[in-house]
Amino acid sequence: MTTDPAAELEHGLAQALAPGADPDAVLEGLCRAARGAACVEGDPPRALTPPADDGSLGARMARHAAALVARGGTLAGAADDALVLALYLGEAAALRAAPEGDPGIDPAGVRELARRWRDYPARILEGLPERPGALRNPRRNLQVMVTRRCQLRCSYCPVVKGEADTPAAVLDAAADLLLTGAAPGLRLDFSGGEPLLRTDEVLRVAERFRAGAEERGKAASFYLVTNGFGLTPDVARQLAGLGCRVELSLDGDEATHNRHKRPVDPAENPYHRTRAAIEAASTEGLPHTVVMVATPDTVASLPASFAHALQVGVRSVDINYAIGREWDPPALAAFTGALERIAADHADALRSGELVLGNLSSKVEPAVLNAEWMVDTDGSLHLMTEWALESSRPADGEELGFGPLAAVAAWDDLFAGRFHAYHTLLRAYSWRDGALRRVLHNNIGAGRSVARHLAASRGAP
Repeated sequence: MTTDPAAELEHGLAQALAPGADPDAVLEGLCRAARGAACVEGDPPRALTPPADDGSLGARMARHAAALVARGGTLAGAADDALVLALYLGEAAALRAAPEGDPGIDPAGVRELARRWRDYPARILEGLPERPGALRNPRRNLQVMVTRRCQLRCSYCPVVKGEADTPAAVLDAAADLLLTGAAPGLRLDFSGGEPLLRTDEVLRVAERFRAGAEERGKAASFYLVTNGFGLTPDVARQLAGLGCRVELSLDGDEATHNRHKRPVDPAENPYHRTRAAIEAASTEGLPHTVVMVATPDTVASLPASFAHALQVGVRSVDINYAIGREWDPPALAAFTGALERIAADHADALRSGELVLGNLSSKVEPAVLNAEWMVDTDGSLHLMTEWALESSRPADGEELGFGPLAAVAAWDDLFAGRFHAYHTLLRAYSWRDGALRRVLHNNIGAGRSVARHLAASRGAP
């Protein structure tokens, strides 16, 4: 940086928040301010004066960015969130112009704006001697898709199933990359498909990762997403010894759970398998969280399904709305109303920590914009959001990803925000398929609504 950092910060903010600034000027100013803030000791100013709301896209982006910074966000994060807002407003305008979801319609011109600003992190880094903390990989976990094989074909699961397994060398390389992270605690996540179809490989990689973390003075932990078919008491005992938490799916009682869980072997009963897995985890002291997925046709039974999970002995629950399906206002109101009722009915247990409802603390919305990192079975690196609609991907869908895992030198050099997740979904899906355009916009709107509802219930600004 050749100019005075404090002046760069001040001038960048003035440019971003100037009345009448267009979207490019807002983003240029935010990036300039972020570059200056990276070299200035202390936090950037929180009390920013946004322009008046004149209805223009630039003004709305500037006001949104100022509000985020006022809540403690970074200037780099404000640039990312301003781009997310631009894409959302642009898609809303497109669907008003063509409710059928014509993928060629772009009345707000945000498609070209996103193309121009896709590299905004690199623009912030220009001239800086080192990468600032706000542009270091914020993630402390990496998810590896151990296999695409699975014993179930859940109707709401978007992941394409197959016979591919991730080679041992790729699993090891993923673990080694994560270990380059500077954070004192790092978590390796196993998913699929069904990762416990390769239990021996999961345990081998976990032991290797834990040993590597110990050598570096770091704490290692693990998270494993499983359908429960392979979670025997012996496996649960071994995973508990590694410091692993498992995620299981339980949608309610037997009829509710099996409604969308379709076993490859028709003789199998998914509900019985899940119950046995929960019992094994409880008996062997394996920390576990149950994910309860609601669809528009099952949302009315959510409170009863939650009560059933408690009856089974579950004490940590995340409640998800199914992605890839349209949520109309009554269904969405039923979902947020169910969350509110569950929180009120179990307020004492939630306050004491006896019961955990992840929606009230750890879940990030909109859930479809998942900017976590994942390694696919072929060794390529992706954002998790790519799997949100994978089973609906258009035949001419653009090949996405961040290249081969082997090309990444250091974990902390990776950076992608929610904008990159959103832009990825639009490029691969919505700008090629009208129906998916409507669904994706609906799902992001649902997530925004859920986030506002949860913030209000917590008393957040």
